[in-house]
Amino acid sequence: ERAETVEIKFMDIEDELKLVGSKQQTLEVSEEKALENEEKLQKQIAELMKKLLLADTRSENAEMDIQRLNVRIDKVEEDLVVEKMKIKDVSDDLNKCFDDMLYI
Repeated sequence: ERAETVEIKFMDIEDELKLVGSKQQTLEVSEEKALENEEKLQKQIAELMKKLLLADTRSENAEMDIQRLNVRIDKVEEDLVVEKMKIKDVSDDLNKCFDDMLYI
């Protein structure tokens, strides 16, 4: 009877050991999948960081281009005002000449 009890305990322990082994295999597979997923995500993060740096550089360059264009626009507007003043002066001179010619 005692041998039977020991044998039953031994079989229970074997069953428990098989269950633990099965759980360990499941955990190992899960760990492997998790590591693969982590590696994939790390690569994705690295790629996104590169894209972010590139976009940031393009943004800075675009801002500098905008500043240069604004300076150029201001200069062209100033030149336009100067040319309009010259045209007005010439027009005034012509009007004065015509007036002088009429009243001679």
